Amino acid sequence: MNENKKNRGLIVLVVILVLALVATSGYIVYDKFIAKEEVEEKNKDNKKDEASEEAQDELVEVDVNSEEIQTLFTNISNGLTSYCGVNNYYQDKKVLASDLSNDLVFDIALSQIYREKQAQGIEYPFSQIGDAFTASELETKIRNTFGKNYSFTHRTINSCPIFEYDSANQKYVINTPPACGGTCGPTNLKKVVRALKNNQSIELYVRVLFAGGASATDYYKDYNKTQKVEGLELDSNTTFPIESDNNVAKGSLYKFTFSNEDGSYVFVSSELVVES
Repeated sequence: MNENKKNRGLIVLVVILVLALVATSGYIVYDKFIAKEEVEEKNKDNKKDEASEEAQDELVEVDVNSEEIQTLFTNISNGLTSYCGVNNYYQDKKVLASDLSNDLVFDIALSQIYREKQAQGIEYPFSQIGDAFTASELETKIRNTFGKNYSFTHRTINSCPIFEYDSANQKYVINTPPACGGTCGPTNLKKVVRALKNNQSIELYVRVLFAGGASATDYYKDYNKTQKVEGLELDSNTTFPIESDNNVAKGSLYKFTFSNEDGSYVFVSSELVVES
């Protein structure tokens, strides 16, 4: 009887040892092969994700004449009363959105609202007493052009026509007969010559020639107007330099940076590119 108990105990011990050996072997196989394959697959997936993120972050060349690029540049380059265009971006220092005055930003946003109303079929927007737009319309244009962090204070701004701010009804209204108009003489020549884009930002590169010399044909390469440019192609009717590739190529290069904010690319900064 004792002998049988010993045999059964021995069998149980052998079974336990066999099971332990099988478990150990299984762990070794898993650790050496299966787990290793899982780690390798995970590493491959991580590398794919990193490559995808890098591809999204990479700035790629886009057509400067595309509707998106031209609209982006037009939206910041025109003001309703800035008859020669907005030239505040082209200086000898970096210009941030926050550097632009409320009056200028109002004029730029007003120009956008004006063009939008024309597209809706209104031939002469802002030409009658009582013509108006809402504070919300203005805020939307400012936010989509200069970002949600741009600080704007609603008030009556001395534009032309003068829009008086009605704080009670949160709108801008023309209360006096509009008598506006103006022309533009020699002005800066500027042209987008390169555009780069990714999901986060757009970079525009703009060539500029600066007007402001003793005559209409005097143009300069630099903001401080110390480097006069000679041999420009002139318009046969006005004798002003034309916005040709040859002319603009003689100007300074500026980089405009726009950041993707809630689906809209908003102006962040402009700065002179130092070229060798």
